[in-house]
Amino acid sequence: MKARILNLLCGAGCLVLLTVLQAQHFNRLGQSDTSTLNSLKLENEVSLLSQLPSLGFDNLLADWAFLRFLQYFGDDAERQLTGYAITPKFFEGILANDPYFADFYLFLHNTVSIYAGQPETAVTLSEAALPNLSPNRPADAFYPWRYKAIDELLFLGDGEAAQTSFEIAADWAAQSSLPEASKLSELSAETAAFLAKNPQSRSAQIDAWAGLLSNSTDEVVQRLAVERIEALGGEIRLTESGQFSISYPAEE
Repeated sequence: MKARILNLLCGAGCLVLLTVLQAQHFNRLGQSDTSTLNSLKLENEVSLLSQLPSLGFDNLLADWAFLRFLQYFGDDAERQLTGYAITPKFFEGILANDPYFADFYLFLHNTVSIYAGQPETAVTLSEAALPNLSPNRPADAFYPWRYKAIDELLFLGDGEAAQTSFEIAADWAAQSSLPEASKLSELSAETAAFLAKNPQSRSAQIDAWAGLLSNSTDEVVQRLAVERIEALGGEIRLTESGQFSISYPAEE
């Protein structure tokens, strides 16, 4: 217990020292643009987070980083000025401290791939975290494989890598106890089969966009998914229950 307290005090002391040094540095940038200055401060804060020892508080650090990310991402006015370039840095710390929460991967792939325009980075970060998971650890561990497959197919154009990721998603979903897992296992297996025959399959791409459409609550992502599905020849219809169904074009 004494050692743990000493570690905490040491960590806190280092954090205070780094904060003072950063403040001195930023004070010298007084003539810089305010938005740029804010971005530099936040980037240093996020970088510091990924370097701090967790001391057994991994989930707490991950949750704190995610809340800071939501603040950053939700500031539309500021993002219009500075862009989304430091988005990946948030997820470095988030997934390093908690690779088991599947929703983190959804935000990773949506924001880093679409908003920051860095799908390669999203896949790389995902690949670094996925070895921590197994078919039922957690029960929804198949979702990150689907998100990775969607990036590989839609944004990297790597049908073979996407096929492998969809196959793993199908296998893991088949072993999951979640009620929706059986259907997602079937969908993932079908998409993998499309890609095995044709790595550029329009049906597979429509499936992937439909996955984004159904999982994202972000209006920008939803609009993009609808536009791409229709551009690929798919038709979207809303059912009486408020769900959507898609009709597929004939494969060439």
